[in-house]
Amino acid sequence: MGGIRKPGNREICNCQYDDLRDGIRRHILVKVETDGNHLSFSTFSPERGSHGRFLIQVEKIRELVEEKAYSLCDMDCGNHVYIWSHKGILRFTFDWLSAYGDGTLKGIRQHLELPAEKVISVLVTGKPLHTVYRPDSSQACILSGRAIKVIREILKDKRKKRAFSKAMRDCFQWRGDTVSLYPDSRYSFYFRTASGFPSNGGLILHEDAVRVRGSMFPKLYYGVHT
Repeated sequence: MGGIRKPGNREICNCQYDDLRDGIRRHILVKVETDGNHLSFSTFSPERGSHGRFLIQVEKIRELVEEKAYSLCDMDCGNHVYIWSHKGILRFTFDWLSAYGDGTLKGIRQHLELPAEKVISVLVTGKPLHTVYRPDSSQACILSGRAIKVIREILKDKRKKRAFSKAMRDCFQWRGDTVSLYPDSRYSFYFRTASGFPSNGGLILHEDAVRVRGSMFPKLYYGVHT
């Protein structure tokens, strides 16, 4: 969790996705190709490897880059993507998922940004794009003053405190944006963003169970809902 810069406003800033010691392991290699009907997105990171490719219809992407639409949700082969278009930048959140025999889904969430002009170039020329996305260590600035009572309650419980700390590290990787938290339910939050992409949503506490060496253990985690 980043430091508090202005005690009066309770700002939590510079939330980092991974420790800076990871260095180049956090970089993401991105390949974008087109067959005329679809754009395919493939990613690879030294930290998490590759996860196949994601196909999106050309017309859907064209609406984003031409600013006829501001966001897009899509699914391909069980994987999910959410894309925001803002000021010439396309922000991607990929959920790469795998199905297991016990009926559960597991996977990773991957964030990256691409200039819209580079994606347009693939559409126009048909030439593949190969690029490296280097995550900025400075992520969204979080204003928590109106939710400080909820946060104080969370910090009293070790498991909830750990889940909240991970949420501050992982959930708002929106470079240059400002997120304002408001109390919602007992341990969850409602939020608004300065950019408007997304304009608002919820940071919700979930309870689940994970299997470790044949035994089930309870797990608490926060998820963003928009």
